[in-house]
Amino acid sequence: MHSVCSSIFIRPEWIKGLYFLNASQYGVWDFRTTAYSQFELLSSFCSLSKEIISQTEIDIDNNELVTLYLLSEEQVQLQINGTTDLLKKSASSQLITYLDYLRNTTQTNYLVSALNTNLIIATAWSSESIRTYADQVSYSDPDTVKLCGREKTVADATLSQVNYELIDASRRHSMNPMPNSTTVNGFFTGCTPFEALLESTLDCLYQTECLQLLVDYFPIRQQMNFHANDSILTSRHENKSVNKYLNNLFIMNWSPEINYTKYFHQCSPSNCTYSKKDQTELSHGITLFISLYGGLIIILRLIASWSIDILSKIKCCSRERNENSDQNGKILKFIESMKRLNLFKNVNDRTETGIKQQKTITCVYLILLTGSICILCLFTSLNSETVTKIEKNPSLTTYNSLRGGLHSASIQCPCFKKAIPHQKFVLLSSHYHQICASGFVDNIWIDMLRGTTINIIYNDWRSRASPLFQLLSDFCQLANKTIDDAVKRYLSQLFIVSFVMNEDDFDKQLNTSLNQFFQSTIHNFDLMTNALQLLMQIDQLYIGANKRALGNLDTNLIGNFVEDKTNTTQLVKLKFILNQIKEINSSMTRCVCASDPYCKIPAVIYDLYYKQEANNNSLIYNISGWIRGCLAIDSLLLSTLQCLYEDSDCFPLLLSYIRKYENSGQPSLIIQPLVYNPMSRFSPNATVSTMFKEMMIEQWNRSSSYQSFYESCAPIYCTYSKKIRTENFGGVVIKLIATTGGIVALLRIVTPYLIKFIVRLLTICKKKKQHQPRERVHRSCIDRMGIMIRKLIKLLSTKLIELNVFSTRDFGSNTDQITAKRYGRWATRLYIILFLICLIILIFYTTIQPHSLTKTFDQPSFIRYTHLKKTYGNKLKCSCSKIASTYDRFVEIKPEF
Repeated sequence: MHSVCSSIFIRPEWIKGLYFLNASQYGVWDFRTTAYSQFELLSSFCSLSKEIISQTEIDIDNNELVTLYLLSEEQVQLQINGTTDLLKKSASSQLITYLDYLRNTTQTNYLVSALNTNLIIATAWSSESIRTYADQVSYSDPDTVKLCGREKTVADATLSQVNYELIDASRRHSMNPMPNSTTVNGFFTGCTPFEALLESTLDCLYQTECLQLLVDYFPIRQQMNFHANDSILTSRHENKSVNKYLNNLFIMNWSPEINYTKYFHQCSPSNCTYSKKDQTELSHGITLFISLYGGLIIILRLIASWSIDILSKIKCCSRERNENSDQNGKILKFIESMKRLNLFKNVNDRTETGIKQQKTITCVYLILLTGSICILCLFTSLNSETVTKIEKNPSLTTYNSLRGGLHSASIQCPCFKKAIPHQKFVLLSSHYHQICASGFVDNIWIDMLRGTTINIIYNDWRSRASPLFQLLSDFCQLANKTIDDAVKRYLSQLFIVSFVMNEDDFDKQLNTSLNQFFQSTIHNFDLMTNALQLLMQIDQLYIGANKRALGNLDTNLIGNFVEDKTNTTQLVKLKFILNQIKEINSSMTRCVCASDPYCKIPAVIYDLYYKQEANNNSLIYNISGWIRGCLAIDSLLLSTLQCLYEDSDCFPLLLSYIRKYENSGQPSLIIQPLVYNPMSRFSPNATVSTMFKEMMIEQWNRSSSYQSFYESCAPIYCTYSKKIRTENFGGVVIKLIATTGGIVALLRIVTPYLIKFIVRLLTICKKKKQHQPRERVHRSCIDRMGIMIRKLIKLLSTKLIELNVFSTRDFGSNTDQITAKRYGRWATRLYIILFLICLIILIFYTTIQPHSLTKTFDQPSFIRYTHLKKTYGNKLKCSCSKIASTYDRFVEIKPEF
């Protein structure tokens, strides 16, 4: 906060040291007139700012950071700064809006300051009676003259050396400094102390010489022991006005300090994951190869045997060409071949009983194998289940397709960003009543109304018209500014959503939120205007006339002589007459505003010249819809605008009466009447108070984009339930091959040879041991191992050369056994080559082919998370177990003074 709010200059002892009982006698130009009031206001502003800051800090602490995933420190900082700035602006905006409305009301109603800073009351003799008159305080320069009744005016604050008792009364209505006055740097005098303070830059409080000047002219030392050197402000002087400081609540800067470690523990991530493209592991390739091994064997055996068979037939050209083409013969031939089929042929057991047993086993094996396959296929193909399908990174089109299908009840799409500012998908503006864009709120029109008041009597509507339209103009501007600020705050607020909403639910929730915003904005503004109007009605503040009317210049003052017996002089004692409204064309009082704040009469226009000649009021015209109330604001609120519409007979007459006394020096303005729109929510007969309660808003222009909402939500995936077959036909076949084919084929090939190899090895070792000479018993183990390995290699090479995994029947019944054996060896070699080629291709494919790899780290510590964040950067995502955390858990707000 600015150092002035913690300085001696807002303490009671300093403020009391600036007080003069007769402060108004020094003149509006003299700082002694308003210094006490200005520092009293400054102290109040500091206190009010501190209260608002304290409440804002509480609001920030109670605010929640909602996020599904752990945010980085930079993201948290941006989120906190945005929220802090929003709440700070919201708090200061409400204060500034109220002060602006107060300033406009004070200026437009011309509320008189008790310090004689905007209106001077004087008395004069007139036909042996006391006549009171009022002069507006003005400030003149070579080009213009500024009147306090018309505009906010300030001038440099000075301290005059002239005794106030010697100042001529006619000089007191001027704000211009007296000759040879000393300027108080950075302070101003104005029509009110409030306006003067808002323009001040407080330069004097940074300067020892200027503070010493105040000590010389004010009774400060009577209240405190003051030392200028010890009291000057220490903060950096930025030459800003108090008004600008007040807009920031006297805070130089907000400094939110974030404890990221505490935020991490508040989030308490259940797991952290990261995904990357990686090569397939070798173990995965081996597993895949084993699962497909059985199918590969079948295919490669067929390819190898058919290849050798075709080559042999091409080479030998011994195939019989007189095949029987009779279909019945083919069927009989197939049946005979099936009868001769023997899958378990044993060359060592060629007895009739053995062969018959082998054929029987083959038949049963085929029946069981076929039955098992059929049962497995039927079971897996007919079995169904409800599964959860996942659609990753779904587009809006995909989501709508799923939503519109059979999955509308079960689809769920978690939002990646659960807190979305409204501005991402909402456009919001307002359309005001046409009066706010018409010439009736233009400065030229208002100045023209002021010009007509010079020769108009006090009770004439024209004498009070300019404040009415000035209030109307100010209210339109204030409503526009208030709504703009409110819209900015609303668009910055967060729309909290966990899952993607369908468009209907989105529209319903958004419409509810917008309606609440509209109602609260209008209601809060209405409370502010009603509160200020109530204060004015209760306090019955004295109002000055912003013109020089004919006759008595100020009808609410009565002067009487009071004799001062001590010095035999006569003084004039002025008494206030309570604000009252008289009947039209009569001197009788209808009502007194102090007892009846809703006192009113119709607004009328009088014949000026008739009044001058006959000393009587003559009503010319009763203005339709316009009412005269106690105050200008009351008159405006009770009136309607029906006289300003083009289809009204009132408008041309009103315009002619206004221009009848128009000042020729005023710039011309072609004023256009209002045009009634049947679609308007306000009829011509609607009172202005009704419009004010709605902030002059005809309608809210709002538009929302569901697509923008969806894109801001950014669902990573969608899940939905679907009832499907457990396996399709292809899946059944693959499952059958993967589970049975590889293992059966591997065991059929490897097991016989492995057993034969072991038995053969044991037999060789046993024979060698029996025939070894005794003198070689002590041969070393290394020599024996080497001999054994060499013999093993020789045995393996011999076996590989003689290896034949094909039977005679694979090459047809016409091939003799010796040729079939030779073909079998060649087919075996081709089979092994093809098998190795397929194995190498499969290994390279599975190891080189990249795939998405996701790694998960459960409940990582903060140190572990920091290390992972440095390693994987933005690819790391950590799911929060607690998605909402209040700011006070990890944020400390420190306003910088």
